[in-house]
Amino acid sequence: MKILAMDQARLCGYAFGETGQNPTSHVVTLGKTGTPTGEYMWKWGQHLKEIIGRFQPDLIAYEVPFFDKRTATSGTRLLQMSGYIEGICYGLRIPVMPVHNGSWKSTFCGKQKFNKESRPYPPILECEQRGIDVEGSTDRADAVGIWFHAAVKNDPKAMADIDTPLFGRMT
Repeated sequence: MKILAMDQARLCGYAFGETGQNPTSHVVTLGKTGTPTGEYMWKWGQHLKEIIGRFQPDLIAYEVPFFDKRTATSGTRLLQMSGYIEGICYGLRIPVMPVHNGSWKSTFCGKQKFNKESRPYPPILECEQRGIDVEGSTDRADAVGIWFHAAVKNDPKAMADIDTPLFGRMT
């Protein structure tokens, strides 16, 4: 199963791969702080169509937007980005999997508590231990964590020989 996972934001991390193998990760900058919403969303739509066309995924997983210290503008953009994913995937008949922040973190990193400011950042450490190069990017590491969660949940047979911090070996 080919999965495309996204940590949508101004710096959008995404990971792609077939279950049972390590994914590759990437990041794209969608604009600077203050970019008008219309321009920002247009760039997101163009990028989303391009990566879906390039990777031809069987499933798209994305992080459900959550609000903490975000401004109303960035929170609204995250909701709009999620809507774009849902709408484009509906039109292309690609299943989507919204993934909650706590779900992918516990599947990928175990039950430890952390946030983007945590150093060392546990998802980056987890990627390094698995031999996945994220070049120190928290956005890329988060996308890998979302991908990993979707892979374990949707294709447990293919992921059976891979250790998970929460469950140990699946077999």
